[in-house]
Amino acid sequence: MSEILNVEEIIEPEKVLTIGGERHVKKVMTVEEVLTAMKAEKDADNKEKTPDQVLEGLVDAVSIAFPTVDRENLLSLSITQVTHIIKFINAPAKKEDESGE
Repeated sequence: MSEILNVEEIIEPEKVLTIGGERHVKKVMTVEEVLTAMKAEKDADNKEKTPDQVLEGLVDAVSIAFPTVDRENLLSLSITQVTHIIKFINAPAKKEDESGE
């Protein structure tokens, strides 16, 4: 008897970001995109990168995960807010029974 895993049938839990009252659903990210987001989070603590390089990397990572968010909106957020969004992107999604829904 064969075991079959059809990866096209695997569905990720939805993550939603709200900015300015607008709802933005996180796109399903490829491994490469997740690595980019994780690198951006790690680079935020890298002393060799200039502050503008760090911030550009963070904004780029958020733009990849939430392509419906205007870059101008991201640039108007605080560093703390953008950092929390990056952590939200990189955190494993909670299962429905864990989130209380």
